[in-house]
Amino acid sequence: MSIKAKQRQRHRRTVYEVRLRNPAGQEYSRTFTTRKAAEAYEVEQRAQRARGTWVDPRRADVLFSEVARAWLEGSPSKRGSGLARDESIVRNHLLPAIGERKLGSLTPRDIQAMVTAWSPTAAPRTVRRQYGVLTAILNHAVASDLVGRTPARGVRLPNLAYKRVRYIIGAEELASLVEALGDDHGLMAYLGTVLGLRWGECAGLKVGRVDFLGRTITVAERIWKPACQAIGLPDLGFHDLRRANATELVHSGVDVKTAQTRLGHSDPRLTLAIYAQATTDADRAAADKLGDALMRPAHRRAQRLTGSGA
Repeated sequence: MSIKAKQRQRHRRTVYEVRLRNPAGQEYSRTFTTRKAAEAYEVEQRAQRARGTWVDPRRADVLFSEVARAWLEGSPSKRGSGLARDESIVRNHLLPAIGERKLGSLTPRDIQAMVTAWSPTAAPRTVRRQYGVLTAILNHAVASDLVGRTPARGVRLPNLAYKRVRYIIGAEELASLVEALGDDHGLMAYLGTVLGLRWGECAGLKVGRVDFLGRTITVAERIWKPACQAIGLPDLGFHDLRRANATELVHSGVDVKTAQTRLGHSDPRLTLAIYAQATTDADRAAADKLGDALMRPAHRRAQRLTGSGA
């Protein structure tokens, strides 16, 4: 039998160990606190093997944060505001909640709890947008054979017909907010309220753009976009620099383990899946090397027949 009861001395309790073999014949195991849970796990593992959907459970030990990073970096078609929006959702709403959770530990109940926690403070459309990014990341994990199926199943989302009433801050509350933000950041609250500037415009504001005598503020783009436009790369994102770094590591012959360490990936499969993308030059160089090696005998034969030494 593949389920065996074991006594743990430290806590003096019984655990149930499930021992199974993967398609390659290698043994793997997992322990449970109840026989019922152990039996359910064994049945599910055998069913996945029969359906051909089995995934090595050890792959699910990768952290959600790593999968989220892989998804963001593996979307070459995503650019500009779309990429920035998704990065913001991942950074502000997903990573704080489940970033350090192992992928295989996430359940539909966990996903529903996240959506429920978002709903009181965010509009239904915003909740659905955040959920869309979460499901895309989890679907990426399924496609990468990290988990057999996504835990984002049967989740109840807020009705789009509902519209949350936004709070309008008053003058006294604004003054309290400015004081709470402190001397370094309080001015941003006034800029947003008095002048109606957006967050990005406030964050990118420089002293040189403020005319104290003329009592005016000039809102201009930040440094990055004009520089990219000047060199003919208007769609280049700052994150593309990291992708270029990783791709060059692979093309330069750096071994996967070293590349994985430098990039901060916990799983080398993420490094390979995202960055092992041959460029046109690398592909042509590989074809030339193969051609030289495989066609050399034919060239020598042709030279002997023609009497040419060239």
